[in-house]
Amino acid sequence: MQVLRDIFMAGGSCFGQLTAVFILNAGSELILFDCGLDERQIETIDDTIRYWGLADIPLKHVFLTHGHFDHAGNARYYEDKGVTVYAGQADAQAVMSASDCTIGFAFLGKRFQACQRVEAVSDGQQFLIGNTVVEAIAVPGHTQGSMLYRVKKDGKHVIFAGDFVVVKGNCEDATLGWNGSPDYDARGYLESVKKVQSLEADVLLNGHGIPCMKNGASILAMLYKEALVSLRR
Repeated sequence: MQVLRDIFMAGGSCFGQLTAVFILNAGSELILFDCGLDERQIETIDDTIRYWGLADIPLKHVFLTHGHFDHAGNARYYEDKGVTVYAGQADAQAVMSASDCTIGFAFLGKRFQACQRVEAVSDGQQFLIGNTVVEAIAVPGHTQGSMLYRVKKDGKHVIFAGDFVVVKGNCEDATLGWNGSPDYDARGYLESVKKVQSLEADVLLNGHGIPCMKNGASILAMLYKEALVSLRR
């Protein structure tokens, strides 16, 4: 499903799948933001690439918003195909060690396949890939190494948000991501939400639920209010 020019949704609730995956066409290369849970999501990604006529553009990069199984479970598959996998420092370690921070315990019957090498990204780091600059923004809390990724397309600031924010209704309200990860940090989460409450954002592409095609900054401001109520003790 195309959500913006050169950005496609290839997984998530509209596909009957748990987690959203997004493909960005950077002209000379394709980028994945998160890569899904299992083989079924790989098929959806492949189908989306073919349907939108992108099959001749090499897929070279997977940026993980965090290391949870439903977002990073296919990372080893893509690594084995020569794709570079990126994640925040702590989550890069989790994905390479298949530690409990990948929450394999939540997906009985599945085994997380550890990557051999994940490139650790840092706050404010920028990557020029084809015709697109990808900016990494560290937002620890949901996991220790959670990241947002921001790009600019068609004059809009687009945020790939993972589980940092869960939107409600018709993108009119927001709440926090799941708090069951072994490395969940409520205080750190509050600081991260405070940090990005005024971030320039138009479109929020979230790991679960529907994409929010406008008012991204307002949603982040709503999230700060929710975090103050829920996390400040």
